[in-house]
Amino acid sequence: MKALVLTKKEHMEIQDRPAALLKNHEIKVKVSYVGVCGTDKHLYKGLPGSGDANMPVVLGHEVSGVIAELGSEVHSTLNVGDRVAIDPNIPMWIMPFLP
Repeated sequence: MKALVLTKKEHMEIQDRPAALLKNHEIKVKVSYVGVCGTDKHLYKGLPGSGDANMPVVLGHEVSGVIAELGSEVHSTLNVGDRVAIDPNIPMWIMPFLP
C-alpha cells in the first residue's frame, strides 16, 4: 500500500508499505481518500505540542473508504462493502454509528 511518510523534520516521501495482518477485533478499510490536516502540518514542522512522534511516521489520520474485511471477533452492523469515514480522535461513545 502507498503511504505518505514523514521521515524527518520537513521531509516526507511516498513509500510502499506492506499491509498489516488483520487481527480478530479489527476492521480493514480500503482507503479512498485521506486528509492531511493541521496535526500533520505541526508534525512536519516539528512544532511544540505536535506530540512526540517517532520517525518515520505515516501522515494522514482522517480517512474515508470501504470496509474490505472484518475480523472474526467483530460484532457490528457494519458489513464488507459499507462506506465509512474515520477520525480516530473521536471516541465511539461520542459519535454513534450513522446509517
